[in-house]
This record gives sequence, structure tokens and C-alpha cells, in this order.
Amino acid sequence: ASGKYLETEFGKEPFGWDFDVVRLLTVCLVRADAVEATSKGQLIESAMSVEAKNTFSQNNLFRQASFRPKIGIDFPELVKANENHQDVFGDQIPELTQSVVAQAIRVSIAAREKSVQDMYNVLATNKLPGSDILGSAVDLMRAVRTGSEEQTISTFNSSYKEIKEANKRAAELTNVLNEPKLADLEASKSVLGKMWPFLQKEPDLENTFREHAEKLDDCLARETFYRELSAIDQYARELKKEYLRRFKEAAHARQIAYSEAIQFLETTPGWEKLTAEQKDVIKESLTPYVEEPVNLNLSIPQLRSDCDAVTSRLNKAVEEMVRMVDGNRVVRVSVSAFFAGGVETEEQLDAALQGLKETCERHIGAGKKVLIQ
Repeated sequence: ASGKYLETEFGKEPFGWDFDVVRLLTVCLVRADAVEATSKGQLIESAMSVEAKNTFSQNNLFRQASFRPKIGIDFPELVKANENHQDVFGDQIPELTQSVVAQAIRVSIAAREKSVQDMYNVLATNKLPGSDILGSAVDLMRAVRTGSEEQTISTFNSSYKEIKEANKRAAELTNVLNEPKLADLEASKSVLGKMWPFLQKEPDLENTFREHAEKLDDCLARETFYRELSAIDQYARELKKEYLRRFKEAAHARQIAYSEAIQFLETTPGWEKLTAEQKDVIKESLTPYVEEPVNLNLSIPQLRSDCDAVTSRLNKAVEEMVRMVDGNRVVRVSVSAFFAGGVETEEQLDAALQGLKETCERHIGAGKKVLIQ
């Protein structure tokens, strides 16, 4: 039983003990050699050892540690170990003596411990669920392999189910988690972490894609995710397809908007008076959005923002062109300044137009060329 289990069970009726009482009584049992403790894969043989002090003085370590009654190894226990060995590893132990049984268990554990450790490393490195299960199993296997003969047999008998499950899980993971599959999983997590946050805010998104995202999130969070690889790939592929569709639409809309802006610029009076070099300088704020291939690292909001900015960039380019032709004579007048707050009546419209007219007349009278934008 884990320390957390003891805390929970003895906190209930009819005991009602708090955490410190459970910990105190547990360490008393360890001190009396009535209970054995295992912490971080290491058997605690003495309540006065450094390992015991660390375990019992730190709440989390105590909760993670495991405890079992300390019993001697009799013949029924050896028979039980043989049955458990056959259940876990598929073969019987040839001789039911304590030394032979303990050695057979150690050899079988050692032959499989590396594969469990390797799969734990893969899960932990790639931040995939289930690593804690294999990590606990590795600690158990290490305790079985390194303990005394009595400890090896008793620990194996009390934890063989966890070891069996870990061996099965590690074998399944080894068969399916190759480099391409790990890359696919990383791509699926990227879809959920980078593409879905944008998609879910789209007002016209179909509910089907929301269902795909929920199922993808659920599959990736399961400890048995490796049994759902085809479903994970399917959900991620559908979400990515929808994201790329919207991405291409935004990229195409940006390209069209800037192509039309360049056409407008090239038909603006005065353009024909510029040299080829001057034309290139003026168009350099517009042409990258038409000629350069779209970078997939760009976000859709950025592409849409570029579309919204096309008018201001075009106005700036036109102003640069006019200034190249007419120099300091050019004065820019913003139409929006005269219509701030909107127009609701004919009188307001007349007043705004009159204000615009008077401003232009004043600049023209001063010998300026008015650029209205």
C-alpha cells in the first residue's frame, strides 16, 4: 500500500486519523520490523537510516512510498512466487528453493527492466502520458532486482501485477512508437496547441471540428494513447486541413489586395514620370505581399491584418510618389478628419464638404498641391 493510500483509508471512519498520526504509526511499525518500506525503488531496512529520515520527513515522498507487512519466506510463498513468475514471464522456476527462486526472479526482471526504462524515457522526453506508470514500475523492478533474497521474493509477490502490466505496456509501446510515429504525435500536439486555439474562435466553424478537437485532446491525454494512433492522426489531419484552408484563403486575399493596390499605384497620374529605380523604391512596401511565397509560420490573423493595412500602405506609397514628382509642394489632407463621428443630416454633410473645400482652397492658394486621402 502507498503512503497516500494509508492516509486516505485511515482518515476515514472508524479511524479518523490525520496525516501526521498515520505517518507516526507507520514509522513505528517500520521501527518494530513489522512493516517494510520502499521509497524511490530502494528498500528501507532501518527506520534510523538516511533513506527513512528523508522519506518520513517529506510529505510527498511518504505518500509515494509503498509499505507491506514484513514476513519470512516459507514454502507457500515460494509456490506463490513460482505461479506469479509464470504469470508475468511465461515460464516456471525449476527448483522451489529460496535462492533459486530469488535468482530466477532477478534474471527475469533484469532481462526486461531496460525495455521498461527505455519506454519511460521516450514518454518522459516527448511529454506523453503514462510515464509515471512506467517510472513506478522501474522503481519496483529495481527494488526486486537489488534486494535480499527475502526482499526480492516478497516484493515480487506483492507487485507482480504492476510489473506484468509495465512489461505489456512497454512491449506495446516498443512496437508502435517508432520515430515516424513520434513525429506524427508531435505534429498532432502542435495542431492542438497552435492551430486549434485560432480555429475555435472562428464564428463560422462547424461543430464537427469542435468534436474533432475534443476527441483529439482526450486521446492525447490517455495513458493508452498509443492504442489510438490512427484516431489521433485522423482528428489532427481534419483540423489541420481546415486550418490550411483558411490560411490559403487569407493568403490569397492578401495577394489579391496588394496586386490591386499596385495596379492602382501604377495608374496614378505622375507614375509615368518616375524612373525605374524610383518605381521600385515606392513599390517595395507592397510587392513583398504579392511576389514572396507565403511563410507557413505566419498566423492567419497576421495575414488578415496585412489585408486591413493595404489601404494605409497604398496611401503612403502614393504620397511618396507625388512627393518625388512635386517635391515639398505636396500637402496631404485626410478626408476622415472632416467626417469624424459620422454624418446624419444634409446640413452635417454640407458643413463637412465645405470644411474640406476651404482647407484645399487655402493650400492651393499657397501654391501647394493637395493630396486627398
